[in-house]
Amino acid sequence: MQPSVQTAAWTDGRIAGALYLVSLPLGCVRAVYVQGTLLAGSFAADHAAATAERIVTNEMTFRLAMLADIATGLLLGFVVLALYRPLSQVSSRAYLVLGGLLVTALYCANALIDFAGLLFARDEGALSAISQVERDGFLWFFLRIHFQIKEITRILWGLMWLIPLGVLAYRSRILPRVLGVLLIVDGVACVANSAAWFLLPAAAANRIFFVIWPVFLPEVFLMFWLLIRGVRLVSVLRPEQGDAALRQTAPS
Repeated sequence: MQPSVQTAAWTDGRIAGALYLVSLPLGCVRAVYVQGTLLAGSFAADHAAATAERIVTNEMTFRLAMLADIATGLLLGFVVLALYRPLSQVSSRAYLVLGGLLVTALYCANALIDFAGLLFARDEGALSAISQVERDGFLWFFLRIHFQIKEITRILWGLMWLIPLGVLAYRSRILPRVLGVLLIVDGVACVANSAAWFLLPAAAANRIFFVIWPVFLPEVFLMFWLLIRGVRLVSVLRPEQGDAALRQTAPS
């Protein structure tokens, strides 16, 4: 293995970790702050009118949340692209990239759905011909669709990124094997918890999340590992030779 190849892998891994780190607070803007405070109670249809009023009152915050969603999706896509070069040295499975790009597309689509909800909340233009009750109903509909698409995004992220990355890390040792196992568990939990929001009442799915939330921490560990240590490459044909090459090419 040439030193330049290993150096590029370390660099790509750290770039991915930095992008991951930036995406985390941006993702919390819509998922935690806006959903937890501005849209509190929005999943109950009889709260739609109050939700519309809060959105109009805090319109700039809601618009910034849309931009945060777009930025989060783009950053996660760049994380996958940054890691694809080192990952391609040990795997040719293109769905590792496909999963990230699908997640990016869904984040951007969700921003458009939020914008549609904002138009109904503001009652502007041709929408003024629709009654207030109907506009509130459409707003509730768009907010529900946004949430369910976010859960579909988590299913894709777990199924097409976390689980394959964990398996690849365990087999090739580009990341610590224990981290690979934890990523597999994290991915399975993402799929199972998001599926619960489609199969169970909202209250039951919410209780499941608060019980199993520590299972989602390995992705945070991955972020900091990439940022600090990057990615190492080893030979997938003869691991003992890969380890010897790694010791020779690792930066001092």
